[in-house]
Parts: sequence; structure tokens; C-alpha cells
Amino acid sequence: MRSSLLTVCAASLLLCSTSIHGQQKTGADDTAERISGSWTINRDLSPLFKPSGRSGGRSGGAAYAIGGFVPQRGRGNGGNEPTPSTSGDLTPAERAEQSAMHQIEQIAPALTITATAASFSLVDQQGEQTCAIDDKSAKVPLFGATVSVKCRWNKQVLQQEFSTTRNKVTRSWSVDDSGRLVVKTRIEGINQRAVEAAAVYDRNPGAIHPTGTA
Repeated sequence: MRSSLLTVCAASLLLCSTSIHGQQKTGADDTAERISGSWTINRDLSPLFKPSGRSGGRSGGAAYAIGGFVPQRGRGNGGNEPTPSTSGDLTPAERAEQSAMHQIEQIAPALTITATAASFSLVDQQGEQTCAIDDKSAKVPLFGATVSVKCRWNKQVLQQEFSTTRNKVTRSWSVDDSGRLVVKTRIEGINQRAVEAAAVYDRNPGAIHPTGTA
């Protein structure tokens, strides 16, 4: 009798665990489907992001940076903008990392996302970036430097982390109740204040959604 009871309890625990796992996977699948598609930035709803105007940046100089800020080495600044170290404080490798992170901090005016519960792919005018959503860091060559990249699910939000020896950029992807893509960016680094801002994207009219509908 006791053996039968233990068997029933074990089966119940297994069923409960399987149910919870299935619910989490379904949530990730749903969010991945919602963020997938082609998007264009809504400038009115993204007031903290301005055209960077940076030559040598993303193709056409059309990328957006927080406040339009482009760090200048060796110069301080006011407000809430980050304060990078002077070039004399950095090794050649660190300068390459800093330059790469300045590129990563910028967001594209138009992008296409293909996501599943296990993977994330972003295509913009700069090319394609892919990331396995497994909460494991991978060393990736980006913009002339080696950057640690990690993707994970945080409830209904997809989070990307880009990090080097001195800086980290965290980017969060989700869809709000109105169906718009919300991209939150947090920039952290040694000798600079953390900066946060959100950009909002509209789904491109007439674009084919991954489900097959416009």
C-alpha cells in the first residue's frame, strides 16, 4: 500500500513539473513569435534616442544613440551621459573594445527579428547577429573586438548582454499591449554613470508576420 502511494505521489510530482515546464516554454514561444517580424522606429515614442550623426558608424550614419550622444575620448560631459576613460588609460585591446561597444550601444532605425524559444536573430543595415537563448556567454567578434554575448529569457522579456573588460550593454526586447516592439537599453561601465533608455518600434505595414499574416 505504501509503495503504491509513493508511486502515485512521484507520478503527480512529475506531471506537475512537466506542466510548469510546458507553461514556461509556451510563454517563451509566444513572446518569440510576437517580437519576430520587421520593425521601424517610432521617433515620437522614442524621444531619448537621436540620430547619432557619427561618421563611420552604422551604414548611412542612420543609427540612433541615447540623446544622440557619441562619446569623445578624453573629454568629460554633463547631464546623464556616460563618461569614458581617456585614451591614455586604455590598452589597444581596450580601445578596440570601447569602440565596438559604442557601436553596439546604437540602435538601427529599421530591423528584422527572427526568434524562437531557443534562438534570436537580428538583421539590420549592419548585417546579422544571432544568439542562442541559453544564458551562456559566448565570445563573438563584433566591430573589430571580441565581445561576450549572452541571451536569456526573463519572464516575458528577451534579454541580451554584451560585455567587455570595462563595459556592459544590456538590451531587453518585448512587445507592449498595443503590439509595438519595446527595446530597452542599459549602458554600464568603469568610470561612467549607468544610462537607460527605451525605444519603441512599429511593425512595418504589409510585412509578413511569421504566422503568415500581414
